[in-house]
Amino acid sequence: MDRVMVAGNALSAISAVSLLLIVLTGHVAVASIIVSMFFYTFGCGMAGPISLTLAVGVNPMVIGSASGLYGAVQMGVGALCTALAGLGSSPVLSTALVLAGAGLTGQFLFWMALRGRPARG
Repeated sequence: MDRVMVAGNALSAISAVSLLLIVLTGHVAVASIIVSMFFYTFGCGMAGPISLTLAVGVNPMVIGSASGLYGAVQMGVGALCTALAGLGSSPVLSTALVLAGAGLTGQFLFWMALRGRPARG
């Protein structure tokens, strides 16, 4: 499960960085945005359910609290990223920067969380 979660987030991070490169080079087109966002969403769909499963599976005695905390953090980070994406004079560049930053930060945090822990299936 760990490898699928990290691979899914890596796919999202790579897609977000490719979107940022597309925006920075000025080759923005509907097709390139749709393709990069498809793979970004696909990666999130791979990583999200597994990370929730692992988060609530740490201690079965507090599964409700873990689920609530996971949801609250997810909504808080989503609100922060939404606010950041609205800053700046170019919404496309702001959005690409936020997606790339969030994807790379998530990949780093997954790596930190899994470091030194035995791998799971």
